[in-house]
Amino acid sequence: MKKKVSLVIIMMFLSFTLITSAKSNVSIFSNNFLLNSNSKISTSETAWTDNGTEISVMANYQEEVAICSDGAGGAIIAWQDYRSGSNYDIYAQRVRADGNVAWTTGGVAICTQTSVQLYPKICSDGAGGAIIAWQDFRGGSFDIYAQKIIASGVVTWTGNGVVVCAVAITNEQYPELCSDGAGGAIITWQDERSGLNIYAQRVLSSTGVSNWTPNGILVASSSGAYPEICSDEAGGAVMTWEIGDIFAQRVNSTGNLQWSASGVTVCNATDSQSNPKLVNDGSGGAIIAWEDHRNNPVYEIYARRVTAAGAPQWADDGEVICTTSSGSPQICSDGGGGAIIAYVKSSDISVQRINSAGTVQWTPNGENICVAGNTQNQPQICSDGAGGAIITWTDERVGASSDDIYAQKINPNGNVQWTFNGIVICNASGVQEKSQLCADGTGGAIIAWDDERTGVNDDDIYAQKIQRNPSSDWVTPISLAALASYGGLIEDITKMIEGFLSILLSPMVLGSIVLGQTFVIVILSSIIRRQRGTSGKREKGKRPKTSAATPQRKKPVKSEKDKK
Repeated sequence: MKKKVSLVIIMMFLSFTLITSAKSNVSIFSNNFLLNSNSKISTSETAWTDNGTEISVMANYQEEVAICSDGAGGAIIAWQDYRSGSNYDIYAQRVRADGNVAWTTGGVAICTQTSVQLYPKICSDGAGGAIIAWQDFRGGSFDIYAQKIIASGVVTWTGNGVVVCAVAITNEQYPELCSDGAGGAIITWQDERSGLNIYAQRVLSSTGVSNWTPNGILVASSSGAYPEICSDEAGGAVMTWEIGDIFAQRVNSTGNLQWSASGVTVCNATDSQSNPKLVNDGSGGAIIAWEDHRNNPVYEIYARRVTAAGAPQWADDGEVICTTSSGSPQICSDGGGGAIIAYVKSSDISVQRINSAGTVQWTPNGENICVAGNTQNQPQICSDGAGGAIITWTDERVGASSDDIYAQKINPNGNVQWTFNGIVICNASGVQEKSQLCADGTGGAIIAWDDERTGVNDDDIYAQKIQRNPSSDWVTPISLAALASYGGLIEDITKMIEGFLSILLSPMVLGSIVLGQTFVIVILSSIIRRQRGTSGKREKGKRPKTSAATPQRKKPVKSEKDKK
């Protein structure tokens, strides 16, 4: 009887302490037991909320989110928007470091021109604003347009965007861009004016005027599709693309090609290579990762570095990153001339680090980030600024009809830093998918995603900040249900606290929230140490929409080699 009374008193005390801790505003996840995780969702006295802050919850579809840092701990987010009910437009919103949106509710209109605007991409302007590019059907075929928005939410170039490329009849699609280091951007795209090729253009910061040849320069004389781009950190850019094999090219700030006219061959191994991603190597070149089908029918991940001078490094046709069935690579810098690559491996999420010499640093085939049940897909990655990375993905562990967003952090040694299998970013009802993220500048990240919590025909945009707290004594509040489920803890707590009940019940201690919290932390830490001491896919895309305004992204025709 005495023990039961003691337990009741203990539970009441713990409840009181946890309630007074609510000011810390740290999320308590029902399916995670977190102790000293050094990570938390949101911060005290902010607008960040469980399952995400609303970025745009307007009528109809908001989707295909893109994100970049605002340089002040927040982010600028762009998306394609069907609120008009007649065609897709482009909108953007800035979310501050504290989780408050900075611009007009629902977002600032970037382009509302008649007809369809799709697939926005974004990069920072280096001054708190951003440059956004998209493909635009206003001329009767797809062209490339761009717009600049400054930190205050004012668009500064021609209304509804400046023309980057508008060649009559033919389609220019799938733009990608990076900063030019001077407030403008270098934009690349897939172009059909003379077969399937890659073109690029630089737009100046002040007016958005194209700086190179009208309608862009031809990046390579060989065919190409689905380009990717990164800055060379010297005012130019490095681009990569696929056309059965993987190629790359560098262009300087004046639009002059720096490598072979046909581009550098990164990989032309047997069968097909596709879906290349790249990151600057810190020396004017780039590290490129891709899906590789040389060992058909298995898809694998390979990577290769190309120097600033256009010399391919490492093994011919690339270094092995993962030989287990894998795909969907994403890449970020490791801050030391190498890269960290995230990918889907047999319906789970894995990562691998490769250094500047082409040597993989972690477990063969990569470190497991998430091996939870069902399928995990759509990984994205960004640097944590300290040699590690933050990875986010779409997660079906509770069922394919209820995709959620999770995240994990990995350090330079390949050790995961947060709860095994990841931290819940959003597990609201419905489907959350296609997350994108950017670093927050303090070791954390801001993650944005497409969200269907209000219905399958009403996608919205939400975002969440996940940050690292370096304090070693910071403890996530624990729900009593989770505490009770952690084998033997209640009995241990009862035995260890009975001798201190008279002290705990004194008016002085009960009146001191700080002392009470400190006591609970010390007791729980002791118990956890005691407990430990005795312890012995597919890629899922967006569901098809009924709107005829959204074209399907088509793969280019493969060569004879690819058809084998």
